[in-house]
Amino acid sequence: SKATSSATSAATQFLSSLSADQKKIAQIPFQDARRLEWHFVPMETRKGLPLREMNDDQARLALAVLKSVMSDTG
Repeated sequence: SKATSSATSAATQFLSSLSADQKKIAQIPFQDARRLEWHFVPMETRKGLPLREMNDDQARLALAVLKSVMSDTG
């Protein structure tokens, strides 16, 4: 679908902008149980690559991934 294609493109562009070290932090294998650990409060153990550790272009591309999978209201 068009939405899937848009999200795939946005994610590919974002991942392509990251260094190898950043990719290790930003990605986890699909089979990894940590993939299901979602929390909506700040946690010391939160996984992922924080926006503050990205350059401006990387942060813009990360937000483009979110925009590709959310409604305008979201």
